[in-house]
Amino acid sequence: MRRLSVAGMLLGLGVMWATMPGFAADRSQPPPPTEPRPFVLPAVAEGALSNGIRVVVVESHEIPFVWVTLSISASPDQDPVGKEGLAMITLDMLNEGAGAYDAAGLSGALKALGSNLSSSVGSDGASVGIRSLSRNLGATLDLMADVVLKPGFPASEWEILQKQYLASLQTDRSDPSLIAARLLEQRVHGQSYRGRQLTEASVKAIDPAAMRGWYDKELGPARATLLVGGDTTLAQVLPELERRFGGWKGAAGAVEPLGAVPPVTQNTLFVAHKAGAAQSVIQAEVYVAAPTDADYFPLVVANHVMGGQFASRINLNLREKNGYTYGARSSVAFDRRGARLSVSTSVKTDVTAAAMKELLYELNGPSTGRAFDATEVADATSAIVSARPLRFESPEYLLRQLENISRYNLPSDWVSTYAANVAAVDPPAANDSWSRRMTQDGALRPMVWVIVGDLTKIREPLAGLGFPMVELDVDGAELKGG
Repeated sequence: MRRLSVAGMLLGLGVMWATMPGFAADRSQPPPPTEPRPFVLPAVAEGALSNGIRVVVVESHEIPFVWVTLSISASPDQDPVGKEGLAMITLDMLNEGAGAYDAAGLSGALKALGSNLSSSVGSDGASVGIRSLSRNLGATLDLMADVVLKPGFPASEWEILQKQYLASLQTDRSDPSLIAARLLEQRVHGQSYRGRQLTEASVKAIDPAAMRGWYDKELGPARATLLVGGDTTLAQVLPELERRFGGWKGAAGAVEPLGAVPPVTQNTLFVAHKAGAAQSVIQAEVYVAAPTDADYFPLVVANHVMGGQFASRINLNLREKNGYTYGARSSVAFDRRGARLSVSTSVKTDVTAAAMKELLYELNGPSTGRAFDATEVADATSAIVSARPLRFESPEYLLRQLENISRYNLPSDWVSTYAANVAAVDPPAANDSWSRRMTQDGALRPMVWVIVGDLTKIREPLAGLGFPMVELDVDGAELKGG
């Protein structure tokens, strides 16, 4: 007797179902968006240490892990002239030796506990974080406290790390995407904020004494928040944190405010020469709003239609229609200077100028009779809202959102109302926001454009676009005659 495998039986049932009268799968159109599922955010509890450090706890008892992040409003944009990157390097060095541990001893102690510890700084703040098994939280917090309160900045470890930084800077010069990102920040911010970047000269100028000076000036409890998530409660963790960090003293004052964003008055192409490049990297950016503006969420949705998803306008144009690229996207993000819209893609060298034309065509579309329609907006809002719950699978994501609320002075209900604010956006609101933020005098608002590619092949076609063009080397210096 012949026997069917389980797979064969299921295949047969599928064929029978597909051939039954009345069954017709329309594969010419994507399926409609599903109804949003209810999602309840985890509860947030708050307390404080005796020295004023705010403590925020998000419980999640599904797995026996706890995450703790010490978030510090540091000011890397205030690095001394000639020592750009000092904040980054100082945070990097915190876990290279602290208390009674050298770098190897600290690493070994963490491994023995099954714990992780990291320290880093971004453009808007610094953090030291751990992930620990619940049962080992106390011992891991001891190590974290050593790193935060008793850093050694050993010269022997800096000698090793300094060589790695110098080697990394050299390596970065071979990556067109990294080159473009660095040059874009330089051209958007000038010699302020994120435009101030480390160089070989600044890395060589930094020593442990400079690190200690930055640490003493910039890190202190007045700028700190402790964010805790996972298998613990406020009642359990507060005394543990008090024991390690309640006695922390420090004189760090308020973070100095930033100046205004340098204005962008015209579309200028900053083109960096990368000899022999098979592709051209195109990146652009402009500050357009603030996350607290009334039309910020309509702008988020409008951007999702324009370039925030695979089925976006610019991706369907450059990838699906023209085959210029594997992908093109745009995004809206915010920092201490406000919300900015960014565009990025990598295209074949011989279509660099053609791809630029298509990007400009799409970005200017809503202002030239191709408004975002109801289907596009509904798809975008559904995609954003339906994907959001997945982000909260780990307590870390919610902790980062709570950190953003504090760091950027966002409304206290930013996280809980985010999905509803997105879902409420309709086509008129999306189009109005895009028009207000991305058009100027009836045309696309000027942006800073950076292109990294082989100038010998793309110079002439790009010149045909009619925009001012500045030729650069990979470090951002203007080329003579360029």
